[in-house]
Amino acid sequence: MPKLKPILILQFFSFLFSIILQQTAYSFNFDDVKNSQPPKVTIEDVKGKISKELFFSIMASKCSQLANAETSSEGLKEILSPNMDNSFTGIIAFDSTGQPVTTWQEEYPKEYLVVPNSFAFDMILTNSYGLQYKTSDYYSKSQDNYKDSYYVCVNDFDAEIRDLLTYYIDGADWAIDQAKNRLQEWKDPKFISKWRDNLGDCYQPTYNFASDYNNFIQKQLEINKSEKFTKQKRIEAENELKRKEEERINIENIEKARLAELQHAKEIKALANKWKEFGVHQDILMSNIATYAGSVASGDLTTLVEFIDKLSGAKKWERKGQQFFLYQNNKDQATGETHKIVYVFYDLRQKRGNIWLERVVIDKQDYPSSKLIYLVMQVMSRQ
Repeated sequence: MPKLKPILILQFFSFLFSIILQQTAYSFNFDDVKNSQPPKVTIEDVKGKISKELFFSIMASKCSQLANAETSSEGLKEILSPNMDNSFTGIIAFDSTGQPVTTWQEEYPKEYLVVPNSFAFDMILTNSYGLQYKTSDYYSKSQDNYKDSYYVCVNDFDAEIRDLLTYYIDGADWAIDQAKNRLQEWKDPKFISKWRDNLGDCYQPTYNFASDYNNFIQKQLEINKSEKFTKQKRIEAENELKRKEEERINIENIEKARLAELQHAKEIKALANKWKEFGVHQDILMSNIATYAGSVASGDLTTLVEFIDKLSGAKKWERKGQQFFLYQNNKDQATGETHKIVYVFYDLRQKRGNIWLERVVIDKQDYPSSKLIYLVMQVMSRQ
């Protein structure tokens, strides 16, 4: 087999690459330029806007959202605690345009720049309390392009605020003693000078920041107390209105029941007058009847006169000794057959306050005693 010359091999691969390139179309899309996102806001862009006014505005927003709820003393201290030494959380945030977010949010959107609290502390001291902040060349940079340089002050600041909160909320004298001792240290030149490289020069600005925070705490606690008092008064007023409404409804129901009872008594009296020739004494006619309900007494079901009035067909009343007999001839409308029914009563008004239905015999067969209550209810349900 003849060998190919090197020049022919190169020509062959050049031809092959040209075919591949022709199959893949490359073009530049101008929309990629027009739709490209602007650079995100950085900490350097916004650090001049991080002030005490912004911080306290957001803290006030946080308090207004959380402190109005039923909060324990520990919960209230948590709301008011600054946690400025925390590099992993932040209360100050800026939107994608670099504008500060003045309403507190538990979770800021991902596109927002959230400033870590420890860096915000440095910037508040710098922008609002005259601290000469060191340049980035002076301190080593972290991956977020900031360094919480004044850690000696931020830790003491948080401890100071926690002690103030413990004193104001819990009334702990030891806490205010600690807070006073700490403030005396901040004013002591010997205490400040022990920090190398002028790290202690943040204590005077920190003192001023803590003083403003102290005023903020007292104001917020007064607001919280006032709102709780107002809420308590509102709840008491609502409960009083509810009580009065329940009382009104109760009185109304009692009056309705009284009128219904009077109306029922009037109807019973009218029925007793209707059946006065039946041979039953009026007192017995207007007495309640009771019977068996399974193995126990049913309690009062209705009056005897109402029961008699509901029975259809011919009726007769007879007394034999201690027993009363009510005879009924009832015609079954479906079959046309006439059934003879006997109701046997006892006068137990002296013992139980009612007339007792002891027995029912239908066509000479006893009706089950345990089911007598259902028989009475069936009779009374007739229109």
